[in-house]
Amino acid sequence: MKRSKAFLLLLVAFAGTLGCRSAQLASDQDQFRARMLDLYTNQIMDNLIRADRGFPIVQMDYTNITGTITQNGTGSFTSTQTTMNTKMLAIPTIVRTLTHSFTNLATFNPSAYETAALTVTANPVTTIDGVYDAYIEFLAKKPSRLLKTDEPPPPGAAHMVRCIDHVYYWIPAEFKGDFFKLSLVTTVQRGKPLSDPDTFQNTIVSASEDPQAPKEGTQHRLIVKFGTKMPNGNGSMSAIIGDKRQSFPLQMYRPAIPDPADVRVLAGKPTDTFLIVYDTQQIPVPVAEFLQQLRSPQINPNVDVSLFFFKPPPQDLSKMVDLIQNNIQLLRIQGTTH
Repeated sequence: MKRSKAFLLLLVAFAGTLGCRSAQLASDQDQFRARMLDLYTNQIMDNLIRADRGFPIVQMDYTNITGTITQNGTGSFTSTQTTMNTKMLAIPTIVRTLTHSFTNLATFNPSAYETAALTVTANPVTTIDGVYDAYIEFLAKKPSRLLKTDEPPPPGAAHMVRCIDHVYYWIPAEFKGDFFKLSLVTTVQRGKPLSDPDTFQNTIVSASEDPQAPKEGTQHRLIVKFGTKMPNGNGSMSAIIGDKRQSFPLQMYRPAIPDPADVRVLAGKPTDTFLIVYDTQQIPVPVAEFLQQLRSPQINPNVDVSLFFFKPPPQDLSKMVDLIQNNIQLLRIQGTTH
């Protein structure tokens, strides 16, 4: 009976160690989740600082997070009995005393222990250029998103601060939204640009002088055909000419001598043909050499086109709807002037 009670006590004690297993695991994983957020935040800030200092950077992906709790319990019960017999003869009166005694010793030794393990796998990102392009773009933004000062920033002025070699690197509070966007496009929203583009990137298929344009003065009217159609409109184009990036006025294509059979592309409609104006006083490069450099895929694999009333479609759907509505309104305005 005593042995049964001892084992019952062992089971009760061990069960007490098992009751909080799920709660303990949930608590550990929640704390680990918070540490994971810190890991990603720290690596983004560290990568920005290292890139600014000209050091290599690497983005780590933390994956396969698992948590386990192992609980063990042991118990031992021992019981011993000691028997002792004594005899005593008293004189002068002969009295014989017999004593028989025994001692029972019961020992109960319960023990229990718990092992908690949380593991995570980290892999470097080496095949996604957009992750590292986002860091470069963030650092190139004006005004600067990462400031360096010898003194700590004023109270409330910084979103994040790091001190490296007695230099304070900090993100101004007004750019915390840009830092948050950087954290998304380098982790869970890869493939999206850090910021919506303001210019169209395009390729030049052909470029030649407009044969109908008058050849007087220093200005030259050139017809440029692009590889991808864009909304028809006025703006500017930038390209590498003479080892420098130059900007030129871009105009909607209109024949210098109107042709009755000519079908004009309305403003805002897709077209691949535009006019640029080139002035040899501003850029002292002969026209033939200018056209050769403009058409060269080695010199100008891509050119940037900025249109006054039209922008490339943004990645965000809500912004795309706003842009479409804005473009429709602009087309209505332009329709009354053409």
